[in-house]
Amino acid sequence: AQRKRTSRRYDSPMDSPDIVLPLERPFAEFSAGHSDAKAVLLAGLRWPTEYWAELALRWVEQGAPVDADVAAALQAIPSKQYSQRVRQRAQAAAKLWNSQA
Repeated sequence: AQRKRTSRRYDSPMDSPDIVLPLERPFAEFSAGHSDAKAVLLAGLRWPTEYWAELALRWVEQGAPVDADVAAALQAIPSKQYSQRVRQRAQAAAKLWNSQA
């Protein structure tokens, strides 16, 4: 019997895994095609798995632009869901942005 292929339909581009894929490459190699850096960062920071949040943090540490929305997403990293290392890096990045804002 052949398995019927179904494709998942995403309600918004922010729900699609394609939006976070650029995070797997260094920020310096990012070129805005289908989304901008902020949208990619926010999607990564809000993704339900730590992997994407950590890659988004790496982008921030590599110089990706941070604004109030990104800083708020950094501060909102779930305290129990992610490792202490990721939470501390996120808090440090948010604190740095807040001190420069």
